[in-house]
Amino acid sequence: MTYKNNLIYFHLSKFLFKEQYLIRFSLTEADLLHSLSNRSVSIVGNARSLNEKSFGSKIDKNDIIIRLNRSPISSENSHGIKTTWIATATSLSNELLNQRNPKVILWMTPKIRKLGLNLTNYSSFYLNRKKANNQLKEKINARPSVGLMTIDLIQKSEASKIDIFGFDFFESLSNSGKRKAKQVPHDFNSEKKFVKNLINFDKRIKIY
Repeated sequence: MTYKNNLIYFHLSKFLFKEQYLIRFSLTEADLLHSLSNRSVSIVGNARSLNEKSFGSKIDKNDIIIRLNRSPISSENSHGIKTTWIATATSLSNELLNQRNPKVILWMTPKIRKLGLNLTNYSSFYLNRKKANNQLKEKINARPSVGLMTIDLIQKSEASKIDIFGFDFFESLSNSGKRKAKQVPHDFNSEKKFVKNLINFDKRIKIY
């Protein structure tokens, strides 16, 4: 398929809200998760409280470092510097992609009209399925955040360990914006409970 045809097909799929068409651009879930087999993973959230920690070397030590949305890095000491994947529900500029240089882009939200062609044309792109999003939404009885969707996806893999950083469930607000918890369409108490239950069930998962 040529780039021109890609462009037409892409915009038509977005206009019609046809996820099944956009899947053509995406890795399969099986292939994505298989790439994590026996590998260690850092999932780095955007809580401001992470700025005060010294987890940078611990974050970068793992094999796969997943950052969220525009993946702010306050300092190497607190956040590390490596980025392997970016999981996002917002557009990402080519400048940011060049700066972070992720190997894989994960589009986590079912709001596909926000999806940019530069992401689907990225070297490796994954479209999180609407079905998975809805299943998670039912479990927490609320719209899940990108962070929770990412944790839910990665724990399905056979990763050797999953370390979570920068998640305080909006107690310290976010490095990526100025909104307060009440201004964000997520239930962070439900998300916190969900993650705690995961940790109790899955000993690979640790939250710092």
